[in-house]
Amino acid sequence: MSRVCNTEATRDISSLATRSFLAALDNAMAANRTPRHLAVLTVLLLLSVPALLWLHLLPKARYCGPLRITLDPGDELDTHAFGARGYNLSGSPVTPLRVRSAFVFPSGWKAYSRVYLYTPHASISRLKGIHIAYAGQDFSIGPSELILVGRDSGIPSGAPSSGHDIYDLPSRVSAATPFFTRNLSLFYSLMSISYRRGTYVYHAGCLALLLSGSACVWAALTLKARRLETDVTGGSQPATKRRLALITAALTYLLILCLAVFLTLHAVLVFCYRLVPATAGFALYTAFFMALYLLAGLLLLDHPSSRRNVRLAIAALYVGVCLAEALLRVTHIHTTYLERRGGPFSLYASYYAAHEIGWYHVRPSKETCFLRSPEFSFERTTNSLGLSDKEPPADKKPGEYRIIALGDSFTEGDGAPEESAWPRVLKASLERANPAVPISCINAGVSGSDPFFEYVLLRDLLLPLRPDLVIVAINEEASEIMVRGGMERFKPDGTVQYKNPPSWEWLYASSHIARLVTHRLLGYDYLFFNPAQRALERDKAVLLIEQSVRMLQRLAEENHFTLLVVCHPLQYEVERGSFEYLSTILAACRTYGIEHLDMLEYFLAVEKIGRDNAGAYYWAHDGHHNARGYAAFARGVQWKLEQMGIPSRRPYGFRAVSLPPSQASLSSQAGPISMPP
Repeated sequence: MSRVCNTEATRDISSLATRSFLAALDNAMAANRTPRHLAVLTVLLLLSVPALLWLHLLPKARYCGPLRITLDPGDELDTHAFGARGYNLSGSPVTPLRVRSAFVFPSGWKAYSRVYLYTPHASISRLKGIHIAYAGQDFSIGPSELILVGRDSGIPSGAPSSGHDIYDLPSRVSAATPFFTRNLSLFYSLMSISYRRGTYVYHAGCLALLLSGSACVWAALTLKARRLETDVTGGSQPATKRRLALITAALTYLLILCLAVFLTLHAVLVFCYRLVPATAGFALYTAFFMALYLLAGLLLLDHPSSRRNVRLAIAALYVGVCLAEALLRVTHIHTTYLERRGGPFSLYASYYAAHEIGWYHVRPSKETCFLRSPEFSFERTTNSLGLSDKEPPADKKPGEYRIIALGDSFTEGDGAPEESAWPRVLKASLERANPAVPISCINAGVSGSDPFFEYVLLRDLLLPLRPDLVIVAINEEASEIMVRGGMERFKPDGTVQYKNPPSWEWLYASSHIARLVTHRLLGYDYLFFNPAQRALERDKAVLLIEQSVRMLQRLAEENHFTLLVVCHPLQYEVERGSFEYLSTILAACRTYGIEHLDMLEYFLAVEKIGRDNAGAYYWAHDGHHNARGYAAFARGVQWKLEQMGIPSRRPYGFRAVSLPPSQASLSSQAGPISMPP
């Protein structure tokens, strides 16, 4: 009975709403308003809601882009207890990267509603000054200019809660944010608080726009057909016809609005953020063929029959191009590595775009991230240095042997759980072999890193940890060096700048048809080099890698730690039994007397990994090691450490054997090698 009553009540409410809507239309038409004017008014009313929300949120986006706060403590004040923290628009805390007495907030288009500096009680007056680099300007701020916003229990959420004062920055810093930058950062923050969630939200929004536009087209055509039918039969009243005309006009304007928003979103992403979503190609084709459609209508204004035929041909060509684009995307032809890892709705990310935090290629501090591909998904939590490892202890225990592992995604452990990364496996193995010796191994590997980023990271952030051994793992990193360069990438203002991409990269990123032309007809690779250019740039990159190894060697000599360079292979190099260019790096290590390990020959000679079984140690499509591959990697490093005299134990059941002549270079590094029976 109650269900029947609810149904009747719903029907009554719907009937009342319909009568009210029709009465409003009749009143508007009685005031001699044309359907077009009323349609425009309806669209403006719909736009007023997001416009008011935007105006409400815009003042909250106070800081946008990179921000660096440097404390000037003078001679006596210890700034170790000082800190800083930012908050994004959702209220989530953002921990900056600390570099001695400086706090570096992530660069990019993230917007911060608040940035606080926290200090021990009564310590702020002892600072000599505070220097802030923001929005291309340098601010020198005295302690008296800071604004006290909390103390102990009054501290904002997420900040340390005992023995600290919380200060806000003066308003003249946030006032330096350019208006255009503030709007772009607000848009980006609303679209994507986190990268993957923002990808889904963005594409859901694009899909909603497309569905809304399709619904508008269907409704407008339906109403237009009904209007024509009533005109023929003569069965409609003037009021009904005007209602149909008004609704048809409103839906038409809504369709135009959906298309405008759809195209504007893509233009902002592509040309302002250099991020290209999967729907960018369709937006490009829509804009191009709409322009052709309108141009054909203007040029053939006096020839209705020809104009109709040309427009039909343009529409058919548009549909054909969109179908071809969809086919290329579905079949993953000429999809970049980052797009394959991100899935079908990932954003194109330029290899030429720098996303570092200051000079340092690390992840945001104290955040959870995911190492994902279509084949796996593993979670990581970063420490205060932005590294995927536990918080490193500042003080060394008596007799502790401390190891730092530098490298890219292969060192970070991409493709395996955190405990299966080779630095973690190596640490466990060394501890089992030497229970009386405290051993620590800090995993400083970061996906996408290269030897120059690793050198700066070690020099500025990791040397205070006083390592005894630094292991630098190098693989096919010439591609990164080719687009980033060497030490010239590090700018004096604390930012990083890569080389400039070709001006037409946006077209390549948007359209898979353009990629087909770029690779198949023009012969360019995914970094936009032709074969001759790539060979030349690769040779330059190899020389730069040699230079970085020499810089690391000098750093080791100056700071009294041991350096070990590990050259490890990708799967295709294991299968063919030779490096592409890392043999040159190994030869340079022998020339300069740098301890090194040829992991390829270790895999071939000791682990018996070759063409037939390499797939068991690497992910088939992603190319990273799986847990089994990282375990073999750790055993290789352990063997080398044993040969260097660092405490370790041979795996149980191993025996010493001699190597064939083709692998004599491996044994010549440090005596006989061990092989399983």
